[in-house]
Amino acid sequence: MAKRCNSWIVPVSVGGTSQKRIEGPDTLSMGASFDFSAPSEWDVYYENNPDVLEWHSSVPLERISSYITTEQSDVLLVGCGNSRLPETILSMHTGQGTRLVLLDTSQTCLDQLRQIHGYSVEYMCGNAVELDQLFPDREFDMVLDKGLSDALFCSEGWNGPIEKLYKGAAKILRPGVGQYLLVSYKLPSSMQDFLRDVGEAVGLDWEFDLIPDSNHRVGLSLAKKRSS
Repeated sequence: MAKRCNSWIVPVSVGGTSQKRIEGPDTLSMGASFDFSAPSEWDVYYENNPDVLEWHSSVPLERISSYITTEQSDVLLVGCGNSRLPETILSMHTGQGTRLVLLDTSQTCLDQLRQIHGYSVEYMCGNAVELDQLFPDREFDMVLDKGLSDALFCSEGWNGPIEKLYKGAAKILRPGVGQYLLVSYKLPSSMQDFLRDVGEAVGLDWEFDLIPDSNHRVGLSLAKKRSS
């Protein structure tokens, strides 16, 4: 399957303030040759660009955080980047015992986040397509994906890594309770069918376009882990 990113027009907020539109993520400030699916390139990016890169800023962080229920105390943010979403989650769920884990392939990014969040969250440097290996003895109530799947979609042969991502997520989500919350560019029907097929195989039931009024280019989808 071919790349999908070249045809996108997406909103991006840089530095937490400005907003601009770009002709596909590969024409961002990284340059036209930037490989969004390559961990090494992201590490270099964060070394040289400490300002916030807030993907899908048309969806308020508070709205994303509102999908975390009081029963969901263990939350994993995959491909966290330097988004301000962790701050919003912690502020909205103060006193609920929410345990938040930030996962990214860039140690540079995680070191920067440690300066912001300190010990209020956990940090894990690793690749999200290996979730079951990174957390072999741990279950989560929610896996939150804000832009990670989009980056993986930009790789050649993206269906392999995407399938590994969701298979791994299904293994670490708590049965009957766990959910995968996906904030991404709007998924065409063919992509939704692909995710349904993967979900059917691993026990995830998808619901797409939960907030169709937010932005005609951005969608929010939710997969629930079956009880058995």
